[in-house]
Amino acid sequence: MKEKKELQAKVSELSASNKEVIAQNQEMKVSNTDLRNLVAMQNERLEKLERIALGASDKKKNYDSFFNLSTLFSGMKSFPISSK
Repeated sequence: MKEKKELQAKVSELSASNKEVIAQNQEMKVSNTDLRNLVAMQNERLEKLERIALGASDKKKNYDSFFNLSTLFSGMKSFPISSK
């Protein structure tokens, strides 16, 4: 009889412990999902910043090439143009 009560107590204890582990596991799943969503949002923001940075560098290249051409044309003004 005593052994039966001890086993029942152990089963109850393990059952309670199992419920705690299941609850903790569920909390971790929710936390994991939240972290995944956060990482996805940060990736989107990073990609947006990269597009902005690349767009700014492309504009700078276009700006630089424009001034290189204007310098070329202003330098050509000093050469006489003959029409033969």
